[in-house]
Amino acid sequence: MDPLKTLLDSKKSEIKTLKAEIKILEKDGSGSMKRGALSKKISKLEDFVWSFSPRYMEPRQIGSIVINYKLYSRFIKGLKGHFLTEEITEEALLVRYYKGSRKGVLRLNDLSSFFPEGSEFSQAELQEVSVL
Repeated sequence: MDPLKTLLDSKKSEIKTLKAEIKILEKDGSGSMKRGALSKKISKLEDFVWSFSPRYMEPRQIGSIVINYKLYSRFIKGLKGHFLTEEITEEALLVRYYKGSRKGVLRLNDLSSFFPEGSEFSQAELQEVSVL
């Protein structure tokens, strides 16, 4: 099964459980402090689900790390004419780019800690050192 789908399904299930707890607390008319804490937890989980949505996320393996390849490829497309160097570290992919006085670094952190243990991802290719 797709690791992204598995992750999102588990988070959505957690949201559903928390919403059920809130309904029970509302029926009892007690625990307004706990309802507030649960609502905050739900909000954080919903933000997580939104940011890991397949619309914005495509996890791919590059070396020993997993990155959001969709973000990487969109960023690289915007760097036409720039000189690029890419470095894979233990915790991130670093893309350094420059053209004249314009320069910067994109850091894509390893996302493997978010996914279930043993998840397998498709391999991705880097641009390597190049001028696009």
